[in-house]
Amino acid sequence: RHISLEVLKDIGFNEIKIARDLIIDIEKDTSKFKDVQDMVSDAKKYGINVAAVGVENLAQYNILKGLDNKMLVQGYYLYKPLTRSDLIAALVSYDK
Repeated sequence: RHISLEVLKDIGFNEIKIARDLIIDIEKDTSKFKDVQDMVSDAKKYGINVAAVGVENLAQYNILKGLDNKMLVQGYYLYKPLTRSDLIAALVSYDK
């Protein structure tokens, strides 16, 4: 099933998440790159923020940030899952 970003915006959505399936091999697969590029372009057109999940390497990170430098990026490239105490320690050290 498909729903347009314009419809999502009309119902009040202000952010979309790009699934890991589209991120995997985006640096090698021009078809995936084009799909993500189109989604990001359409989202910007409708004022919808974009998040990408499953980012596992620098190439993927750079491609996504190149499409939208304000994009929220999540994945193992930035951090592996953390315990609560490790998360707190990481946040405290990041603040310094």
